[in-house]
Amino acid sequence: MKTSPRLRLAAALALAAALLGTAPLLAQGAPVGGTIQLALAPSTVTPPPSSTFTVDLAVDLSAATGTCGGGTVVPMTLGAYNLGIRYDATRLAFVGASACPSAPDEFAAAPACASDASLPGAAFVNCNAVHPAAGTASNAPQGNVCVLRATFRNLTASAGAPAALVTLHEGGARGIASQSIAGCGGPVTFPASGVLPAEAVLFPAD
Repeated sequence: MKTSPRLRLAAALALAAALLGTAPLLAQGAPVGGTIQLALAPSTVTPPPSSTFTVDLAVDLSAATGTCGGGTVVPMTLGAYNLGIRYDATRLAFVGASACPSAPDEFAAAPACASDASLPGAAFVNCNAVHPAAGTASNAPQGNVCVLRATFRNLTASAGAPAALVTLHEGGARGIASQSIAGCGGPVTFPASGVLPAEAVLFPAD
């Protein structure tokens, strides 16, 4: 029996949802602050007709911090992510996803992904992964972390209007959580209002 895209999506989100939860703060841990910048880096912005291309999704934690007991401020460590990329399924098709080639060891395994093109003009692929030592204090990875590489196919037969790829970090179980940090607690779900989305605009070529 064929599984619907929505059911496949629900199954793919289950693991990250358990860690990310729905409340702003998940465990003891001190408040987090600053911002997280998402980034999309396509292998080309002018994909030829019927060609495939890749898009790397990065989570930059450089400006995100946590405050420990006594007021000590520490860099945020990535513990889990559940993020999406929106695309126009009348012009692009999601092919698959893998770990980013430059991903740290903690996120070197392929993420769990599922796509939903039931609304072609607002199709999306959602991917999630959890730090393999979830619940254990760790100070890695920090900074700018490339977490996944998605592959798309250009469905257009000729040059046309620009096509956009946009990150999604809100809605459902989406979010970014810290890893537990020694002496500080956690994990903590970073407030969605502090996550800055990214967009990549493509110009399909003839």
